[in-house]
Amino acid sequence: MSGENNGTGSALAKASPTPPSVPMVNGIMRPDSLEGLWRLATVAFESQLVPRAMDTKHKVFVAAAAGMEIGLTFFQSLQNIMVVYGVPAIWGDAVPGLVLGSGQCEDIQETLIRDEKGVVIGAKCVMRRKGIASPSEWTFTAQDAQLAGLSGKDPYKKAPGRMYQIRARAFVARNLFADVLKGLQTVEELEDIGPRRDVAAEVTKRLAGPTRGPESDAAPTIDA
Repeated sequence: MSGENNGTGSALAKASPTPPSVPMVNGIMRPDSLEGLWRLATVAFESQLVPRAMDTKHKVFVAAAAGMEIGLTFFQSLQNIMVVYGVPAIWGDAVPGLVLGSGQCEDIQETLIRDEKGVVIGAKCVMRRKGIASPSEWTFTAQDAQLAGLSGKDPYKKAPGRMYQIRARAFVARNLFADVLKGLQTVEELEDIGPRRDVAAEVTKRLAGPTRGPESDAAPTIDA
């Protein structure tokens, strides 16, 4: 019976390529190709041991890729990167680890600001970078939250001090360690801001509208 295969077994072997290997360095998986990263993303997604918001393999892949570009490992990325309104972002708790891990940070000091009754009304973050004489600092207060329309949101009611702390931290880190964060905003910030408007799409839609004529030659306006 085996002679009836006519080489079918070897053909199937050729048609089923070996999955890409994923190198391990000091016990940490470090994919060195898109195929390897996709394989890890697939395994992680199918294990269901990923954040609930990562409900597709593609989201797992993008989150991992974004995290690995700033120095996180694959599984650190899944824990600390989240896609918010289509934009990869980093949880605020991961920022100090990245900054300190860069080897360029000398010190981080964070302080909660309280009023005379002991109520938290703000937070201050100070960071020092090697080679830069002056520290960088930022303060985010309850007044800032109110002006930004954030004070009524649930996180700012339940844990105002923590939210002030993360906002102050994020501002300083992006100012002083832009090369480390590479433009990533924090999850908390993006959730506060809400979905980004696609201004280019709005302009295109208006230009393609049916009411084009001599009176519509002026540049379209976009509501603020």
